[in-house]
Amino acid sequence: MLAFAGAVIVEQARAERAALERRAAEIAAATNRLIDTHVLAVEQALRVLAILVPATADDRATFHRIATATAERIGKPIVLVDRDGQQLVSTRLNLDAALPRRADMAPLAPAFEADRLVVTDLVTGALTGRPVALIAVPVRRDGATAMALAAGIDPTELGDVLREAGLPDPWIAAVVDRKGIFVARSHQPETFIGNPARPELVAAATGGPMEGRFDNVTWEGVAQTNAFRRSSVTGWTAVIGIPREVLEAPQRRALALLATGGAFAGLALLLAAVFAHRIAAPVRALQGAALALAHGEPPPADEPRIRELVDVRQAFETAAAIVRERNAAKAELERTTALLAAVSASTPDLIYAKDRDSRMLIANAAVLAVIGKPLTEVQGRNDFYGDPAQATAIRANDRAVMETGETQKLEETFTSPDGVTRVFLSTKSPLRDATGAVIGLVGVSTDITDRKRREEHVELLMHELSHRTKNLLAVIQALARQLMRSSTDTADFEQKFMARIQALARAHDLLVQQHWQGAPLADVVGAQLWPFVGSERGRVTLDGPPLMLRLEAVQNLSLVLHELATNASKYGALSVPTGTIAIRWRIDGDQLVLTWCEAGGPPVTPPTRRGFGHTIIERLLAQGLESEVTLDYPPAGAQASLRIPVAQMVSEG
Repeated sequence: MLAFAGAVIVEQARAERAALERRAAEIAAATNRLIDTHVLAVEQALRVLAILVPATADDRATFHRIATATAERIGKPIVLVDRDGQQLVSTRLNLDAALPRRADMAPLAPAFEADRLVVTDLVTGALTGRPVALIAVPVRRDGATAMALAAGIDPTELGDVLREAGLPDPWIAAVVDRKGIFVARSHQPETFIGNPARPELVAAATGGPMEGRFDNVTWEGVAQTNAFRRSSVTGWTAVIGIPREVLEAPQRRALALLATGGAFAGLALLLAAVFAHRIAAPVRALQGAALALAHGEPPPADEPRIRELVDVRQAFETAAAIVRERNAAKAELERTTALLAAVSASTPDLIYAKDRDSRMLIANAAVLAVIGKPLTEVQGRNDFYGDPAQATAIRANDRAVMETGETQKLEETFTSPDGVTRVFLSTKSPLRDATGAVIGLVGVSTDITDRKRREEHVELLMHELSHRTKNLLAVIQALARQLMRSSTDTADFEQKFMARIQALARAHDLLVQQHWQGAPLADVVGAQLWPFVGSERGRVTLDGPPLMLRLEAVQNLSLVLHELATNASKYGALSVPTGTIAIRWRIDGDQLVLTWCEAGGPPVTPPTRRGFGHTIIERLLAQGLESEVTLDYPPAGAQASLRIPVAQMVSEG
């Protein structure tokens, strides 16, 4: 038995060591997951912010305010930098402050080369001069990356990550970058962050395997076994070190237990040999009584002849009854306590209980996080609400539950001390005493703020989509009616109708690219002319200042340009290989003047009747945009002059 027990103890020691090594690997993986989650959350915020980066410096005031609000929300400074390292916007400084230029752009180079997230190794902050890691995303404009948005991670923030990963004491955890520089360390971070790690750790961080183990001695002289894992998101390596003393403790305990067990076994054998013949029979009788009591049966009637064993037998009987009662009560208490603790700790929902005066009796961690106060400042009080109107509404709901004695579900609003207003779906039930009297309430509140915002956003989008769809359908219906009057047969109608629909589609593609804020005039002209000239774009000349058309002007002007291009391809400059078109525009007072001049085509003769295209041009411009249109047909080539109010556009410059 001693040899068997020794084998079991040694195996258990080996299993404990293996469990410690697995635990180290799990903590390394958990550390990477926490850091990756943090990095990806910052990336998501930067991706959204990148969409709002203005094309010109004049619009950066609004972007600076949005970027500053985003930086406050994520708790990190944000900078907008160009390819040369010049900072364009920094949330650390005012918009009009002189911004430095980052001399070393090599860490951020991948953000300009590919549309992907970049997490740098530790670099020196351009403003702070302290070690910092950068999370950067590209800002793409016109198919190219000209700028990048970056947020800085202060290495001292990662100390909380190491604690959240569940690091036991006195284990040592560290995170190193791809160059083997400490990014975070659980012990003496102020000394080691920004400095090189031990050679063994550097080899693990820069080698081939993504995970593994190695032994080394720390800078403090502690011998330890390490588990490491490299993140596929950041490229950093999390290292969890177990001191050799901790790792070998199970083996030392096993040897001590074996030695102690051997000594006690020898003593027990000796005592057994001495007293066996004196107490064997009474002890066996006492054993039978104990087993009977353990199974809830009465003990045998034979009383032991040794007085001490008689006392023991009586004590067994008394203890058995007490233990049965205590075990039943303890099991029920443990089950209830464990269930309540598990539910309260694992759920993000607010769980609480209040008395008849709405004073807080119990509250889980989620409640305290929303209130922003510890339990000692909340328990027994009902004056922790910041907004008086909200407090009145919540207490009124509490009274309704306690007075009716019925469970109720209601929506409640609460503003935290940080100024964030949240909406909760609360389920409140009366709390009763042993007599059934209502002495308070218990409640569970779920944060539905995001759901409410999504519902409002979806409703707004549906209204906007309905409005735009109705406008588009009205234009299509008008086109169909006009085409039906001017078409000679079904095939002619289909060909003309589909051509106009495609022109509208190209206009809508431009609007989608600009998030329905309008479109550049040059892009509108090109979208309608390029399909007619194919690869020979040199046949069309565009000349004019950069202007942005409003949404309605994009749609109407696109159809007008399509009609002019259609006529040119049938009868004018685009009907022969040598023909050219010059389109110019300028601002004349409160009007945009756009001219269309054809040259190099067949001799032009004025039309004898007003066709469909002429009707479309006059109605869309004269009526839809309150504009003027002049069509001339000199022999050298058709000409058109459009005068559109400046109110239909905004300047890009």
